[in-house]
Amino acid sequence: MSTTYWKAAADQARAAADEWTALIDSTPAGSTPDPAAAAQLCRDNAELYEEQARDDT
Repeated sequence: MSTTYWKAAADQARAAADEWTALIDSTPAGSTPDPAAAAQLCRDNAELYEEQARDDT
């Protein structure tokens, strides 16, 4: 895959993390899916996508 692809994927993952983060205060504890966990997963994925983009250069 191209560097552009991975950077776009990272941007999308960060945007998704922001959306999940916005739900944290309005979601009851114990909800499924857990917005905090989902936000963290998206941030982790963004980091991996950025790493892949660097590796593809």
